[in-house]
Amino acid sequence: MIGSRPLCPLCQYPILRCPCTHITTLKNQLNELNTSTLWNIPIVIIQDHKEALHPYNTVKLLKLIFPQIWILPRDFNAPISSDEFLNSLYKQQFPKDELMVWTLVFPKLYLNANDVRHKSLEKFPFSTDHKNIRQGLILIDGNWKKAKKLYFQSSFLKDLNHLEIQGSYPSHYAVRKSPKHKEDFLSTYEALSYTLKENHQEKIGDVLILGFQKIMNDWKNLSFEKSNE
Repeated sequence: MIGSRPLCPLCQYPILRCPCTHITTLKNQLNELNTSTLWNIPIVIIQDHKEALHPYNTVKLLKLIFPQIWILPRDFNAPISSDEFLNSLYKQQFPKDELMVWTLVFPKLYLNANDVRHKSLEKFPFSTDHKNIRQGLILIDGNWKKAKKLYFQSSFLKDLNHLEIQGSYPSHYAVRKSPKHKEDFLSTYEALSYTLKENHQEKIGDVLILGFQKIMNDWKNLSFEKSNE
């Protein structure tokens, strides 16, 4: 339970906000598509340890859909090193013998154009002559201020390949406030969905976003009903 709120045993969201019906429909729709490549993409989400406790956190939704997601909870007040990152993965049974290249999904507006370490990619996965390399995605899950802070104080993150969402998409994450004048800031769920949509997985991205909209509508309606009780 979170406080006095009983949790759904399957999704661990409060029962009143349980998205299991939508998740089941969403997964069935994904299985009807050619998702073999999707399930083979390693995805790591570096998560603010306080964010995991938020009742509207969207990474839990992603974890219900993508079994291959690894979540690395940590304190965002300190930088993350490559050693810490790799050791955390190995503790979660990530294969040690795989040659991995990681790409960070991060907004270009935060980047320093004069920093030569930023290797921006136009598409993921990127072309390579090495057949044995496996490519994975990293996302940062925390409020916008904390995510920015973690990035700028972590050389490890700056040294990664970078991938930015190219399109301009409205966020449907209306159950939480975005920074002032930043209505287009996306939740982590949306960031991953639009990343896939723009990188060879358009139908999958569309299915994910449609499912997200339905879940958010349920949550907003619940909040409206409670505010009028």
